[in-house]
Amino acid sequence: MVKNQLVRALISLLILSSCGSMKETAMTITAGAIYDSTEKIKSENNLENFEKGILGTIFLMEGMTQVIPENEELLVSLVKAYSGYAFIVHETNYLEESLSKKDMGSTKKILENYTKALRHGLKFLETKKITLNDLKGNINSDKGISGLLDSKLNNKDKLQLEGVLFTAYSMASLMNYQKSTLSLMAYLPIAKGMFDWVCKISPDLGDGICDIFYGAYYSSRPSSLGGDPKLGKKHFEDLIKKSPYHWLGRVAYIQYNLMPLHNKAGYLAQRENLEKGIALNEEDLVWSPRGIKEPAVFANAQIRLYQAVGIKRFVIIKKHEKELF
Repeated sequence: MVKNQLVRALISLLILSSCGSMKETAMTITAGAIYDSTEKIKSENNLENFEKGILGTIFLMEGMTQVIPENEELLVSLVKAYSGYAFIVHETNYLEESLSKKDMGSTKKILENYTKALRHGLKFLETKKITLNDLKGNINSDKGISGLLDSKLNNKDKLQLEGVLFTAYSMASLMNYQKSTLSLMAYLPIAKGMFDWVCKISPDLGDGICDIFYGAYYSSRPSSLGGDPKLGKKHFEDLIKKSPYHWLGRVAYIQYNLMPLHNKAGYLAQRENLEKGIALNEEDLVWSPRGIKEPAVFANAQIRLYQAVGIKRFVIIKKHEKELF
């Protein structure tokens, strides 16, 4: 992580010493490298390293937008960075605060970071000739949001799919933390429409984000607004079946489906798996000549960060389990 920060600093100095088209070219190359590195970040197993490292990267990228404001790789990287920071750091802190009934300001930080993510996401969509008004105007059209996105985007381009996915996630999260603001709820169909488009094309993009979104969406809404806890449960169970070591998926299942329903039996079944995860997570953090007891647990490096945050959230929930179930 420190090495990466030094590399970024050197790149920054190189860029600042350049001028004109050379500066733009250097930044464009750097933006591509940063976007490629966002996949590597998902393999980080230490949440403190993630929190410290992501801020430096965000500051660098924000500076770069002054020179290449419409660079798609840079904009999508910023959407992913801000939404990831809000979700992994501040939403985890919010869980602790809400269960402890202490307000330490996490909600404000969540809203601020998802707002920044959404603004960059909408700017990315504008580079593809899609405005927020276009999205609003297509909610009830014959082809809907998916039809609009099909007409403007390349559904085989991972960058574009990620741009839509994380923009949708940021918008939905802002709605989730401001449910009492009815004027904002009108935008939830836009977020869901974008999710529907991406998740139909590439359901595994984001390593579980689609299932977690739909699981939470159907579990948390009243039936009069399309909610269905059984369907929400199915999405979580599908994710766990596909990826049994996706500890964040298991914790999201507890948080959004089992906790609201006070399903103690369901919680205990997940607790057994997650308690093993605590020990395995610790083993992975500190090297031992014995190695890892169950190496298959960490075979998918792309979910390692999700595993780490899942364990942290489970520890928080477990501390309050007697009150919750």
